[in-house]
Amino acid sequence: MQIVKEERGGALVIVFFIIVLFTVLALSLASYTMQSVKQRTFAEDEVQGKLLADAGLAYFQEYLETQLQMPHSFLNGNGTISEVRDSLSRPTEVPVTQSSDKVIDLVESISATEPNTYKEIRLPGLNGSFAIHTAIESRIPRDTGSTSQPYVLKLKVSVIGIPDRAENLRKVKLTSTVYVNTVPAPFHYAISTPGQLRLFGGSNVIGNIAADSVVTSSRYRYSSLKNTEDSDPANDEVVWEVGTSGPNYVEGEIFLPSRSRLMEIAAFPAEEPSSTAFSGPRIADLESAFVPSPLPDTEENAVTLSADPATPYIPGYEPPIVTERNRPTDSLFIDEQVGSTAKYVSDRIREGKALATSAQQMPPVESARWFRDPDEADGAVPPGFIDAYAPSGELLVIESPYRDANPDFLNLTARFTGDSLENIRHLYISGPDGEGMAAVEMGRSGSFKAEPDHEGKPFTYTGTIYIKGNLDIVGDVSINGTVYVDGNVVIREIQNITQPGRKNNLVIIASGTISLTDRYKDESSIDSKDIYPLSAFLYSESAMEIYSINSHNRLIGGIATGRSVRDAVEEGTSYIELNSVREDRAEKPPTHMSISFDRNIFEEKTPGLPPGDRFHIDMYDKEYPEVGDPILE
Repeated sequence: MQIVKEERGGALVIVFFIIVLFTVLALSLASYTMQSVKQRTFAEDEVQGKLLADAGLAYFQEYLETQLQMPHSFLNGNGTISEVRDSLSRPTEVPVTQSSDKVIDLVESISATEPNTYKEIRLPGLNGSFAIHTAIESRIPRDTGSTSQPYVLKLKVSVIGIPDRAENLRKVKLTSTVYVNTVPAPFHYAISTPGQLRLFGGSNVIGNIAADSVVTSSRYRYSSLKNTEDSDPANDEVVWEVGTSGPNYVEGEIFLPSRSRLMEIAAFPAEEPSSTAFSGPRIADLESAFVPSPLPDTEENAVTLSADPATPYIPGYEPPIVTERNRPTDSLFIDEQVGSTAKYVSDRIREGKALATSAQQMPPVESARWFRDPDEADGAVPPGFIDAYAPSGELLVIESPYRDANPDFLNLTARFTGDSLENIRHLYISGPDGEGMAAVEMGRSGSFKAEPDHEGKPFTYTGTIYIKGNLDIVGDVSINGTVYVDGNVVIREIQNITQPGRKNNLVIIASGTISLTDRYKDESSIDSKDIYPLSAFLYSESAMEIYSINSHNRLIGGIATGRSVRDAVEEGTSYIELNSVREDRAEKPPTHMSISFDRNIFEEKTPGLPPGDRFHIDMYDKEYPEVGDPILE
């Protein structure tokens, strides 16, 4: 048994315990509405055991988070934070229990790792104890080299709440899947923004939300073209209109700063969105504001509160939980200290050119003339497109030699289809000398026909892509990795197709805007199986606006906006606004817009994703199984 009283660090443990007590009290009040927890009924003699088990898991999380954020040495002076980060880079081929991974050392200091053994911890003033066991399920080492990758340690944590024996109460076991990781903060949420989140109309959000403030409304706005009196389409005017739908559905936790508010507004003007933040009254009732359908009156013993993962566009009955949390917005580029996507892309392209051999540089491409005068192309494929190219090695640089005085002139067009680049791991695309503007298109060969079809293989790629210019994903792709874009991104009616034996993680990080457009506009039924989801995490340093009025958007992953560190944008411009229609159905009305967080970002490698500058502890799959017959240390 581990008795922490009178041991070195006992004062710190007491502080942990006070924090844990408040955490457990708060979570216990909300335990029947928390997502990802399989509900069960507890007998009277199990209540204390359940509270002790909850306290043990909260203690485990708080202890790891606090120790891993300490700026000075920890583990009795055996490692500084920088040394800990270095230890995370050891390969997975080394048995993780022998890899000198200091995070694993920290986990083993608070729990037992041998099968069916538990480390019992009795804290001062606690009427009972809890015992912790951890099993290491997988480990992704940290990489800050040419292929960056955050550290992820996946654990199965089991905690047993042990009431005092004299009271004749029963033990209760709690298990959870835990990810100790340095995945950047924006990719831990279904939606994340340092600015205001606006949920207008009726979107479904399955996952947690982090924002500076949140405003919701059952109204939505959209734009359309209005014909002018001269009937010339070129003179059509953009007209903004407002409709009524809603409400929105949010299943998860909403994290807000203590000074912030969760607001609801009844009306807003029909005008183009701006960075001016909305204001309104605080939401009094989360259920009425975020649950479109009332809980059914049924004689069954149980009703599933959460939304069905197979149909996330149909809401459940689970209102969100609002949590105060004041934490700084993480930089995506902690190791490079460059502070912006634009500079990061320029630096990587310059490095790629320096490393590339002549065989790894695409022959000169002279397609600029076609963009200058489209009529000269006579509808033919413009010069400079290369149907097939088999470069050597894992690096490829595509750079146009054409120069123009206009900095916005398109120096290069690169179109990617099929799997001819499936062995490339680092792809660099730009105008001359890493500057200028490129137009990059991706999809199937049939995506670019006058009448598009699904002919040809999707663009298939594993690795990192750096683009100085704009990206247009016209057709299906199969990408596992990170795409950096110093420009704007347009995503059309496409999906990121999973290959056999591999689930893709696609992350797109852009300095400009990211738009979802023309997605499944012709589908007559919102719940048609022909509306395929897009699996991706989308991050923009600009504001993000997504309109799902005539189109249908289903995203598995997450969306985020952020500010660059050195070239910080003005306060308030990095907002997210979702405008969506909820179909008028009698029961569980489905929505045109659904976002479901994808935890596969913790399960599989994401080539090119930068390691974050802090450790996170993410917990899922909380269950209360039978206790069994544990061995206590």
